[in-house]
Amino acid sequence: MADNSNMKCSFHNQDYKLYCKDCKDCICLECLDDDLHQMHSFCKLKDARNDILKELQTFIADNGEHNSETADHFSKALKRKMEEFKDAELLIKTQVIDGAEEMIKHIKASKDELLTSLEQQFYKHNEHIQTVQESLKKICSEVDNVDPETIKEDQVVNFLVEMKRCISTCKNLLSKDEKPTFIQNPNCTLGYFTSIYDDNTNVETNCKSDNVIDINNKPHKYSVTVESQTVNNDCLVAKEPEANQEESSSDEILDYPITISFDNKEGEIDKICPISDEDAWVIISRQIRKIENRVLESTIYATADDFVVLKDGSVVVLNWYDKFIKKLLLDGRIVPFSCLNNTNAGSICLTENSFFINMYYYDHGNSRRHFYSMNSFNLDGTFSSTWDVSAFNLKGTPTLAVYINGKVTSFCILCKYYVQKLERKNALSTIHLVSPGKKYNDSTNLADVKSFQGNFGMSPSVEFKCNGVCIDKNNTIVVSDTTYRCVYALDENMKFKKFVVSNSDYNLESPGAIAIYNDHLWVADGKKILIFRYNVDEIKKNEI
Repeated sequence: MADNSNMKCSFHNQDYKLYCKDCKDCICLECLDDDLHQMHSFCKLKDARNDILKELQTFIADNGEHNSETADHFSKALKRKMEEFKDAELLIKTQVIDGAEEMIKHIKASKDELLTSLEQQFYKHNEHIQTVQESLKKICSEVDNVDPETIKEDQVVNFLVEMKRCISTCKNLLSKDEKPTFIQNPNCTLGYFTSIYDDNTNVETNCKSDNVIDINNKPHKYSVTVESQTVNNDCLVAKEPEANQEESSSDEILDYPITISFDNKEGEIDKICPISDEDAWVIISRQIRKIENRVLESTIYATADDFVVLKDGSVVVLNWYDKFIKKLLLDGRIVPFSCLNNTNAGSICLTENSFFINMYYYDHGNSRRHFYSMNSFNLDGTFSSTWDVSAFNLKGTPTLAVYINGKVTSFCILCKYYVQKLERKNALSTIHLVSPGKKYNDSTNLADVKSFQGNFGMSPSVEFKCNGVCIDKNNTIVVSDTTYRCVYALDENMKFKKFVVSNSDYNLESPGAIAIYNDHLWVADGKKILIFRYNVDEIKKNEI
């Protein structure tokens, strides 16, 4: 027999040493450990010469006349396989090239869009500064030309108010050092830039008190996503279509939470007021918008910082920079509803037969805002009474309020305050439960106040950031916690009661505005709204 020193076992890469008489095959020593050859007869390979020759002769005798046909058959089959591989290689190359060209086209388009948007941002910013400069020069010129002997008292007041507004606007501009930055997305997308203004910046472009326009630009996030797929660092991956793929209907809700998503260019939602299971009024970037059939409409109905919806469907609108409370009628018209007389209004709250405006003042000495009174108006817009809470020294701007019609009539009021150079979008929060009492005398109304400043950690107040408060039909107070990304309930003593939406059960990003309607909890979470089932009786239980 020929030398078999170079022949290796195809299973174990070991030299053939034995011959299995039962299998009529050469094996190595490791083959003995396999179950395949148990109880078989073996002999040394050199002793199996006659058996191997006999096996070979038998194979030739049985297949000799077909050997050439068999070789030709397999040769043709292998050739076809090679051609298939070449075709597959050419197809994948074409897909890679087409995908890359498509990606380049999208990136170029995104580049042009980003550059255009950036130019617009800087143009608006510079235009705004020029407007402020012109307004300041104008008011200073008017003040210089004032004749103290003939000027009227109301003119003096107007000059003072306008001058303070201009100076405040200038200081606000000079104190900010924000600049746009470009953030590269590593996953084969162009990225995005952050704009000049932060999330809650309200900049006056005209110092006149009756003609104030604000710019509230959220960070713009533009990105390019090419559908030929990015996986980790591989920008182009050829993928075969999966079998039996079924398209799912966007109208088919299989489970809670229900998600209402918005375009990335939209700002974050600051308030939600559901009016049906699928419809709601919302504030986005100080714009009143409407959600119908769980879709955000493009129409901007009014500029507002807070609002309430009346029983007839009309909307009462509060704008911090407008001396009038206005009313959005069912036909879309906006009409003056009540006058605030240039006072600082923070939020609006609706009761059964009236609404309250929560007022604040700015303490220049301590550079702080303080919540100091609640003004009651009848539903026809006439002023009725005031509740003075200044004695409690409640710091912060009252940005949200809800009415509690329980055994004791009370109001749950969310106040925002800023610590040193803390960014406005990261303002800390305090929730006050204000229960107005009986009149102490003709000019003063008493009140009882309880406060909540967070629940987690050794010093909860230093990280408590809340952007949503609502009340269920059992008068349970429900709040959102942006820092710890959850929603929980408070008891009547403003103490933590239990989680409503836990951050361990749901991957919330930044829970903000919340509302309860028909046993459903609406939660604004970044660029979307999540709608959860809400079991009132379960939340009412005292177990944590």
